[in-house]
Amino acid sequence: MEVKKYIEIVVNNLLLIVLITLFTTMLTAYLVLFRIAPVYESSASLYVMENDLSSGQYTDMTVIKQLVKDYQSILSSRMITDMVEKSVGLKSDEVSDITRNVYVSQQGDANIIVLKVRNKSPKMAQNITENFSKLFIEKISDISTVKNVTVKAIDKPELPKMPITPRNKLDIAVAFMLSFTASLGIVFLKEYFDTSLKTVEDVEKYLNLKVLGTIPVRNIK
Repeated sequence: MEVKKYIEIVVNNLLLIVLITLFTTMLTAYLVLFRIAPVYESSASLYVMENDLSSGQYTDMTVIKQLVKDYQSILSSRMITDMVEKSVGLKSDEVSDITRNVYVSQQGDANIIVLKVRNKSPKMAQNITENFSKLFIEKISDISTVKNVTVKAIDKPELPKMPITPRNKLDIAVAFMLSFTASLGIVFLKEYFDTSLKTVEDVEKYLNLKVLGTIPVRNIK
């Protein structure tokens, strides 16, 4: 199709494009503003380090790297989760919600464990993160067999001010762009599968016939 043909298709189906775009954008705006509960995220950073270098006892870096991986698993384990549950005073139906919303990772190649907790309450997200890091540091000294390595909190959890989801303006803008693109796709597909002849040019082009004349349509009242 020529560019002119594309423009004609858009103009002829402009109402459909506008309706699809507006409906989808308004539906998304309604959902993110009134129906979807905001989720907040609080985070803490824990540094795995050698305890006392002055003693002359050095721990192999390979051992520390492995400990970082092991500590990540322990931090998100059922043992620590149960301790946090009791410390925060969570209800039974909130425990599984915490398990699904605790994220533990390593910061690049550094010996730093990043803990992130998501919750619908910003204060609860901060409180749970604080308890996770605090109780983990206390417990790890008891269960770790490597006594020359310790864990310290370097970034304490802050009270989140803005939710991570939904991102109202961004989500609405994305919905607008996607719905507009989808509406164009629907219009062009509709035109592609429409085999009816609409103009004199269509008859001459697709049937290879010369049009001798046309009969005008008149509305008789």
